[in-house]
Amino acid sequence: MPEPFIGQIVMVAFDIAPPGWYLCDGQQRDIVSGKNDILATILAGKYKQSGDPETGVFRVPDLRGRVPLGMNPMKGNSAPAPNLSLYDLGKNGGKEEVKLTEENLPEIRPKLKATSSESSTTSPGESALLAKPRSSIYATGSTNLVEMECISAIGRSNNEAYDNRQPYLTVNFIIAYVGINPGI
Repeated sequence: MPEPFIGQIVMVAFDIAPPGWYLCDGQQRDIVSGKNDILATILAGKYKQSGDPETGVFRVPDLRGRVPLGMNPMKGNSAPAPNLSLYDLGKNGGKEEVKLTEENLPEIRPKLKATSSESSTTSPGESALLAKPRSSIYATGSTNLVEMECISAIGRSNNEAYDNRQPYLTVNFIIAYVGINPGI
């Protein structure tokens, strides 16, 4: 592999950090002059957590159980991507599981029409309406229509959250602290 840029994040299929790399595990690191001070400058507190000291330490990104997301807008002359949310470097979000409630579901109000005329067919169709029972249950061509009250259709669940993740394959992420200074 060619020499990486300091701060470059690489996806790997092993569970260790080789020399010159840290695992992207959110760990707090001491700033050591001549070792990781350039990386600390590049990250510039973007992954800081509440309670971290103001000076002398930094955190690497925490990609454990997370999917990377492209920054929007990117720096420089890049305009924000249209119709997408804005995401600053270091921002995180999302949930592994979601619990749906009735408030999450759209209201369903079907418009049903029926007639008080006697039914004349057992076949539903474009011009067939619910009708007064006889041996059939539908009537055709009726003008004696009545709009019915709304029917509520709400399913019941066991009140548990559902898995909100796309199909995935677990890998590891590492970040270079030795390499080419990107000049940031």
